[in-house]
Parts: sequence; structure tokens; C-alpha cells
Amino acid sequence: MTQKRLRTGWAARTPTFINICLVGNGSFTEEQERTFDERARYWMQRLGLPASAVKGHKEFPGQSTNCPGIDMNLVRARLAGQVADTSALSKNEKSDLKFTSGTLRKEFETFLGSKAQREIAVKAAVEAGYSEKWIKVLGEGRAADGDIVMLGLGALIRANK
Repeated sequence: MTQKRLRTGWAARTPTFINICLVGNGSFTEEQERTFDERARYWMQRLGLPASAVKGHKEFPGQSTNCPGIDMNLVRARLAGQVADTSALSKNEKSDLKFTSGTLRKEFETFLGSKAQREIAVKAAVEAGYSEKWIKVLGEGRAADGDIVMLGLGALIRANK
């Protein structure tokens, strides 16, 4: 990319930033996300930037937008390698779950691969009235991915009744 090319789009107003634009506002394909990750990692490595330097449009001062429409903390965790590889999901789980959004698929996989997020889901479920046995089941490593997803979803539904 040329320097001129780097300063197009929204970033033209702030030339110290590199703008990687995705069309879709939260509904990105797997190909878009893969390409974004490749480009972001390239520039992070070339410029010596940590994943924490990667920002979404909405994270800049004075912006009143939801762009990019996804949780940038999950994106930064993925770029930093702080989430489990999606190969942790069994072949059956991958084929049984259908997503029309690559972004939602990545968030789902990130959720399942994050020990902290799994613990948050179980804690929220127990606080919402599920049995405290789930804390033990999770601690012993016996909680299945489906258990964790449904506990988190059930806690959300109970909290919003």
C-alpha cells in the first residue's frame, strides 16, 4: 500500500491512523474477517503495535456511530491470540451450528474458547437461579459447550423477563 492509499476514507482526517474498512456493520463474512485479521496483524507487526492499539470507528472521540457493529474487545483478544483456536470445537459442533454472520460465529467461538467468559456465563446463571452445581461442574471441566451457551442464554432471558 502506498502512503496515499493509507490515508483514504475516515482516516484521511487523522493521518496518523491506518484505516481498514469492512462493509457490513457487524454482519461480516468469514472471508472479510479473515482478511481483516491478516491485514491488522501485518500492520501491527510492521509498526510494532499491540492488539490494544486496534480501534473501531466508534471508539474514537467525538464519534456517534455503532461502526463496526461488533465487540472490539473480542477482536483485540483474537488478534492478540488470547482466545482458544476454533479447532477446539468438535467437528460435530461446527457442522451442527449454522451462522449467517461470520461475526457472530467468531464471537460464539471466542466465547467458548475464553475461560473468563465461560465463568461469567455460569456465574450469571447461578445468580439468575440456576443450580450452584454448575460452578463445580465448570471447575472440574465437565461442562459441555452446549451447557455453557444455554446457561448464559438462560441467565439473559431470566434477567429480562
